[in-house]
Amino acid sequence: MANEFEVTITSREIVKPSSPSIHLQEPYLLSCFDQLVPSTYIPLIIFHSLANANFDIYQVLDHAKSCLADTLAVFYPISGRIQQNSIVHRFDAGVPFLVARVTSTLSRFLESHQHNGSNLNKLLPCRPFSQEPSSPEGIPLMTFQMNIFACGGIALGCGLCHKIGDSATGLAFARTWAAFFSGSRRRISRPDFISASSLFPPRSPMPPQYVAVIEKMWFRDYNFTTRRFFFSPESIASLRHLARGGTDAASTLLPTSVEAVSGFLWKCFISASRAVSSTTRPSMLGLEVNLRKRTSSRTLERAFGNLFWPATAVVMPEQGTLPLEELVKLISDAVAGFDEEYVKSLQGEEGFQNIARSLDALQEMLEMEPDVLEIGSVCNLGLDQMDFGAGDPGMVTIGDVRSKFSNFVILAEARLGKGIEAWMIIEEKRMGFMEQDREFLKYAVPITSLKMSKL
Repeated sequence: MANEFEVTITSREIVKPSSPSIHLQEPYLLSCFDQLVPSTYIPLIIFHSLANANFDIYQVLDHAKSCLADTLAVFYPISGRIQQNSIVHRFDAGVPFLVARVTSTLSRFLESHQHNGSNLNKLLPCRPFSQEPSSPEGIPLMTFQMNIFACGGIALGCGLCHKIGDSATGLAFARTWAAFFSGSRRRISRPDFISASSLFPPRSPMPPQYVAVIEKMWFRDYNFTTRRFFFSPESIASLRHLARGGTDAASTLLPTSVEAVSGFLWKCFISASRAVSSTTRPSMLGLEVNLRKRTSSRTLERAFGNLFWPATAVVMPEQGTLPLEELVKLISDAVAGFDEEYVKSLQGEEGFQNIARSLDALQEMLEMEPDVLEIGSVCNLGLDQMDFGAGDPGMVTIGDVRSKFSNFVILAEARLGKGIEAWMIIEEKRMGFMEQDREFLKYAVPITSLKMSKL
């Protein structure tokens, strides 16, 4: 089964912004959050069956590249290269665009996922969530691979360099490209390139010890595996009920679906960590919070770049086994602290001192060698609204991460908002325990074939 599918690169080119004046733009200034983020590619694979459409694949390719050039003219920093962890310049450097042929139909390829998940990585133009080495000329800030299946279906593999932007930035780019592609110009997103570096100015240079803290949290020396699980609306409702203490009585704790699922995943992760570890260590959860949504003003609504910060919660060994409602309360309290006043406290020169203090505290925590689980959510970011002229995507996913990354979970809405998918990158032994954990499997349904999951 592993050798059944071959993916052969048939062409490579560099796509540049359609506007020749882009190279005259002033260098784009990174924010301090951008400076702290390691160079790693966020992967995404967008599948379209094209089964009910009369498409000429070569016309699709030409149109895709033309619309990509138009999109790069709007999101011009993505076409550049980063210099000295400070600025983005050389906007005419462009982004790699690969075309590949797959010796399989799309349906058979997706079915193969239950046998060999690493087949997905063949559809990507980058190593998913791997720490990329720095180079004098800089790495491409985005890269693409258009995969053409024997049936005519396509899978667009994308990699966004995390240092230039977060998931919200990448999805805004993808939606704008899709808008150009389908001719829906009213859906084109015009990013704000000023607010992030203005409110959260870069350091010159960024102290290396702070970069090292984030790298230590993100990259762990484990063997990881990638799994997908589905939480139905009924399971989510049950978890929210349990997170309130399992009572219908009035409660001050009103967890969101993401908070309830996150608390449940953390609870199961703690159990798995204690089962496979010879010693009991602190458990730390880092829940990525999108700062754009934490202010009453619309200042950061369209801001380009990395605008997230982890809300952290910790369980110490002496606290024993905490029930779900207490774990969810820790999460809810941590997220609630990210209010408008807190976001303002991170701004400007004084703001960076507050960021530095939080990084110092994180470093102290990491010195205790805790079991770390990080969770990010792309719910409500329009993941299923990327219409490239063939309707909404049949399915969206990431690759198969096996590199030295963190224990990390991405929560995504299932199609039409019916439930939540958890894309889990977990250390192999812990994942093995969770896959046999009856409590975990009571709410989380394993997705063994990608056909079972259609965003």
